[in-house]
Amino acid sequence: PLADPVLIHCPVVSKVPEGEFQCAMYNASVIDTDVHWHYQRPGSNTEWVIRQFVNGTLTKAQGFHDRVHVSRNVSRNSYILSLVNVTLNDSALYRCSVWSYIYGAGSQLNVT
Repeated sequence: PLADPVLIHCPVVSKVPEGEFQCAMYNASVIDTDVHWHYQRPGSNTEWVIRQFVNGTLTKAQGFHDRVHVSRNVSRNSYILSLVNVTLNDSALYRCSVWSYIYGAGSQLNVT
C-alpha cells in the first residue's frame, strides 16, 4: 500500500502585513487531491478558512470571501494560501489538510 501524504508548512512563523503560506505535499499529488485550509486562534477551536476541490470549486468561510486566495504550485507539489488585508484578529495558526484527516503542523501568523 502507498504511504499517506505528508504535509510540510513554510514559513513556520510569519509577522507580516499580508500572509502567504505554502503547504508542500509528499506521497500524493496536489493535482489529484482536494485541500482544506483551517485556522486556530489561541484558546479556540479549529475553524475552516477555504476548501479547494480538484475540479476547481472553492468554498470560503464567512469573513474571508474577498481576503483569501488559494492556488496550487504543481512544480513544487504545494498548496498556497494567501491572506490579504490582515487584521489583528487574523493572528492564528493556519494549517492545510487533505483526505479529511491528514494535517500539516501549520504556520503561525502574528499580525502586529
